[in-house]
Amino acid sequence: MILGVEDSYLHRIDTIGREVVDAATAAAERDDDITFPGAACSWISAIAGEIMRDAGLGTWTLVNHYNRDGLPGHDWIVQGEIFADLSVQQFSRRPWFDTRWSEHIVGRGENPVTLAYPIEIKRLETRPLAEQYSRYRAAVERELAARQ
Repeated sequence: MILGVEDSYLHRIDTIGREVVDAATAAAERDDDITFPGAACSWISAIAGEIMRDAGLGTWTLVNHYNRDGLPGHDWIVQGEIFADLSVQQFSRRPWFDTRWSEHIVGRGENPVTLAYPIEIKRLETRPLAEQYSRYRAAVERELAARQ
C-alpha cells in the first residue's frame, strides 16, 4: 500500500513489494523453517532490497529500530526519503496498528511505524544481509518464478 502521494516510482516499488510479500507467504506455507510475516522483517527487507536493485530500482539500506524501552523491534528498507516496510502486517494485533496496513507499506518520508519503534540503532547494506539469507531468497525467487 502506498502512503501519501503516489507516483510511478513508488508504484513500481509497491508492485515489487507486493510480489515479494506474496512469494514469501507462499514459501512460508511450503516450508516450516520459513516464518512470515512474524519474525521476518530482517530477511524479507534484505531480500526485497536486492530484488528491487536487480529490477533497476537502485540500492537499498536496511534500518533497524528499537522500541522506547530499547528492545529490538523492527526493520525495513530505505532509499533516500523512500521507505518500504514489507512485514508491518505482523503487528496487526498491536493497539497502534493502522488497519490500512494489511500487506505492506511504501512511501516517502518517515515510516509511521517509527511511532512505535523510534530508536534507530543501525543501517546496513542489503547485499551482505541478503547473502546471509540465501536460503530464504532462493525460496522466494522460486515462488516468484512460478508466478511468471
